Amino acid sequence: MPNPTPVDLLLDHATIVTMDGERRILRDSAVAVQGGRIHWLGAQAGAAAFDPRERLDLAGKVLIPGIVNTHGHWAMTLYRGLVDDAPLERWLDVVWEMERKFNSPENVATGAQLAIIEMLRAGTTCAADMYWQYLATTRAAREAGFRMINGPSFTEIAGFEDVQSVTRQGAAEYIETYRDDPLVHVCVQAHSTYTAGAQMLELVRRLAEDYGLLFITHASESRTEVDTVLEKYGKTPIQVLDEIGLLGPRTLLAHCVHLSDAEIARLAETGTSVAHCPSSNLKLASGIARVAAMLRAGV
Repeated sequence: MPNPTPVDLLLDHATIVTMDGERRILRDSAVAVQGGRIHWLGAQAGAAAFDPRERLDLAGKVLIPGIVNTHGHWAMTLYRGLVDDAPLERWLDVVWEMERKFNSPENVATGAQLAIIEMLRAGTTCAADMYWQYLATTRAAREAGFRMINGPSFTEIAGFEDVQSVTRQGAAEYIETYRDDPLVHVCVQAHSTYTAGAQMLELVRRLAEDYGLLFITHASESRTEVDTVLEKYGKTPIQVLDEIGLLGPRTLLAHCVHLSDAEIARLAETGTSVAHCPSSNLKLASGIARVAAMLRAGV
C-alpha cells in the first residue's frame, strides 16, 4: 500500500451537497483540504489515502459550498433598527445624516467586522459590499480571510465630500493594488442613476471597460426612484444605463423591483444580471421584484 498523502484537513462522514453540473449529493463522503483548497472529495472509503494534520467528523451534518451574498452595505450593521416603517427615500434621509457624522474609517471597519462575523456564522463566505470608506472594509475582509466583491464606489450625494471623494486616479490605484488578490474580486460601482450624473457614469463605464471589471449599481429599487430619474433624464434608470453603455454581462443591478416587460427583455438581451434583495425590499415597502418574469426571460 502506498504511503498516505499528507493534507491539512480531512472532513469525514459528511453528506456533501456538491452543486456540480449534475447536482450530486454524496452521502457518507469525505473532503481533503490542502493549502486552503479542496484537494479531493469522494466516498468515505477513499479517505484512507490521506494523512491529515486535522480531522473533523461530520457524521449527521451537511457540507455545502459557501453562500455568496450578491449585494450589501456591510457597515450598516451599525445603524440597524435606526429607522423603521419608512419608505426608501425617508429612510435614506435619516441614514445619510448619521453616515455623514459617523462614517470614519475606524467605524466602518468595526461595522464591517460585525457583518463578516454574522455572515460567516450563517455560512456566507463571500459577499459584495458597496459603501463609504471601501479601503477600510477591504482591509477588514482581508484580515478576516473573507472573500469580497468590492471596489471604488462613485456618487454625488450632497454632504459626503469630506467622507470620501473618489477620483479616477484613486480608483485605478485600488484596482491595481487588489486585482490579483485572491480574497478581493475587484469591481467598480456607482450608487445609482439618481445620485450619479451622466458624466460620472461615463467615467465609471470607461473604468469598467478599461480594466474588464464587474460594474454594480442600484436600479429601479422604488417607484419614487423611477419617477425621479424620469423627471431628471426623461428615461427610466434602466434606459439611462443602457444609453451610457452600462448594461451587459459584466453588470450587476441591485433590486430591480420596478421593471417593465421591455426592460426585462433588454436585461436578458444584454446579459445583465440582477441581485435580488427581498429583505430590503420588504423592509422599505419597495415592492416585490418580478423574479419569475426575469427568470422566464433569461435574466
